[in-house]
Parts: sequence; C-alpha cells; structure tokens
Amino acid sequence: MFTLEDEDITVQSGNLDHIRCFARDVPGANVQRLEDTTVQSGNLNHIRWFARDVPGANVQKLEDIIIEAVNFDHIRCFARDVPGANVQKLEDITVQFGDLNHIRYFARDVTDANVQRLNKLLTPKPTYDNFNAAMEII
Repeated sequence: MFTLEDEDITVQSGNLDHIRCFARDVPGANVQRLEDTTVQSGNLNHIRWFARDVPGANVQKLEDIIIEAVNFDHIRCFARDVPGANVQKLEDITVQFGDLNHIRYFARDVTDANVQRLNKLLTPKPTYDNFNAAMEII
C-alpha cells in the first residue's frame, strides 16, 4: 500500500515518468498535485503524456498550457494522442497561424481533423497566370 510519504518521495525525485506512473497507477494518488508538479517542469512532452495517460487529469488545463507554448508539433500531438482533447480548437489555432506544413501534418496525423477543410487550405488557388500558362501547353 502506498502512502502520502511515497507520493512525497516521488514528487521530490523530480522524475516525471515516475510522477506520471504514480498518478496513473496508485489509487488515491493526489492527481492534482502530481499534475501541478508536471506543469511546473515546463516539459511539454510530459504535460502531453500526463494528459494522455492519467485518469482524472485536467485535460483542458493541460491543453491550454500546450496552446500557450505555441509549439505546433506539440499542438498536433496533443490533438492526436489525448482523449478528450478539443481537436477543433487545436485545428483552428493551427490554421490561424497559416503555416502550410503544420496544416499538412495536422491533416495527416490527427484522426479527428477536418481533412476536407484542411485540404482546401492546402490546395493552391488557380491564378490568371497559371491559367494562361496551362492554355499555352494545350
């Protein structure tokens, strides 16, 4: 049986893998405290993994931290990996910044992405010059 002392030792170790596993595996663990410790680390991978792995994690809070970091790889991975993530919100943020590579990767990697919408953004719009060039080929 684990005790509060075991949780203290786990937190004091600073080992984010152990903290996440303790929160996930130990009944009665103080998930909020362990989540806060993970957030304080600033490690975006561990924040995402905590949201993904720990029942009772505050997914919305952790998602907001990922968004605030403005790291599109982490935004995409959060949308892809975390049950309960607001995929539409994360997609909208990715689109808002307009980087075509990030939009392409989001469409490719996130199962619940609106691929039709994203593909429209990725398809180049025909221009008058392109039309004339195409007509010359014909």
